[in-house]
Amino acid sequence: MISLIAMWIGLIIGIIAAFPFATFVFGAPVFAFVGAANVFFIVALPIIGFLQFAARYVFKRKTSARTRTGMTLFWVLNVISFFSVGSVVVRDFNQENEMVQRVETHSFNTDTVQLSLGKEIGANSIIDFDGAKIIDENLVINNIEIDFAKSKDDNFRLIQSHFSRGKNSNEIEELTQSISYNPIITDQGIVFPADFFIEKGKKWRAQKVRIKLEVPEGKTIKFGEKKAHNKLEKYISRHSRYNHSIPNVSWNDEHIWTMKEEGFYSKRDPPQEIGNDRGFKDFKKLIIKGELKVDITKGDHYEVKLIGKERELKTVTMEQVGEILDISTSKKRRGSPVRLQITAPDLERIDLEYTDDVRITEFDGKKLDVFNEGKREVKVHVRVDSLYLNFKRNKSDIRGEGKFLKVKLDQRAKMDAEHYTATNAYVQAKNAGNIRLEVVDTLQTDIIQSSRMVYDEDPKVVIDERKVRKEKVEQERLQKQKQIKRQ
Repeated sequence: MISLIAMWIGLIIGIIAAFPFATFVFGAPVFAFVGAANVFFIVALPIIGFLQFAARYVFKRKTSARTRTGMTLFWVLNVISFFSVGSVVVRDFNQENEMVQRVETHSFNTDTVQLSLGKEIGANSIIDFDGAKIIDENLVINNIEIDFAKSKDDNFRLIQSHFSRGKNSNEIEELTQSISYNPIITDQGIVFPADFFIEKGKKWRAQKVRIKLEVPEGKTIKFGEKKAHNKLEKYISRHSRYNHSIPNVSWNDEHIWTMKEEGFYSKRDPPQEIGNDRGFKDFKKLIIKGELKVDITKGDHYEVKLIGKERELKTVTMEQVGEILDISTSKKRRGSPVRLQITAPDLERIDLEYTDDVRITEFDGKKLDVFNEGKREVKVHVRVDSLYLNFKRNKSDIRGEGKFLKVKLDQRAKMDAEHYTATNAYVQAKNAGNIRLEVVDTLQTDIIQSSRMVYDEDPKVVIDERKVRKEKVEQERLQKQKQIKRQ
């Protein structure tokens, strides 16, 4: 009983607190009052009914049928009224549009532009609905999104657009133009206001301010404070984070981003390089495990190099035992890539397990075996006498030439060796994808379970191992029958 009374009191307080916000949603005080009253009675009347039900058994007091019927009809009337008013409001959200308000070009006096956030209005307000506050009868919201892009010239460019919903294009235009949001631009930087107003008498229709700041190549933006959480972080567009157009960083501390040809580069966490200072040499076999972007190429000397951010490099271990170099990483998913570059005069075998993309190039020895399990693409561009490829699950691109090519594919692995010319080849595939080959002389195949092989020019000899086995079994059966008849 006490909890029901507390719930009722809380409901009354909540409706009173939310009423100023409701006027911006419903558009008129009358509609806001009706809508708030409907919500109150829709919730309150069932509570009253429960109290009457309890009183009937506790105090032996029975509510008249006329009263119960009246309360039920009044509750139904409020439900109908609420949905009627709500349908009018929903129609006001029917259309949406984003309109560019200004495009400004700036040449700052410095190569490093400071970005900062203005003071939040009503930061200590008692009533706060997900960042929305009522200040001096105006609605204050912080629905602001900042995005970054590379400038096409040597100037900074600020593009400001306003988004809104509305019942028609005229209302949307009126609502977007009524937003007052003005970043402060100085010779040293830009101050972004933390929120904007929707004036009393205007409607709230999910208005949003979008800022796109284009940064020229070679210029730097700087924001945040040392040893403090970056307040600008919650305004930076999620789109920028998901498509990796900004560095993947921890939002604490100060940030310094420089625009390079390929995009932003964070000076706070620059990529580092670990060279061949551990003396790896004379290895013939590589074992590489984990999410590493791998580039293996032939060279006059041995070299092993890791490139990536310091925190990512710490997850990689390297060890050489005899002629085997073992490189692995404990991390399965990375915020930023780690590149592994290996140079060797010659290699005999490469084992890959769940790596990122792999490139193997320039080798021209007598033999090379490559084993891979994982979904990422493996490119093998070599000229070796004997090439053996054992792939599971991945896509591969094979180029070059050789005397003998042996292939084993499994678990939906696909191989494009159209640009690899082999004199002779043996292909074994089970449940693999498409296989493209170019074989000059003899092609032996052992293909089962939906694998499909294509070659542009027919080899001189094609031997289907499945047919050979069937014929052998049939011959053995016929010989047994002859022997039985002779007996």
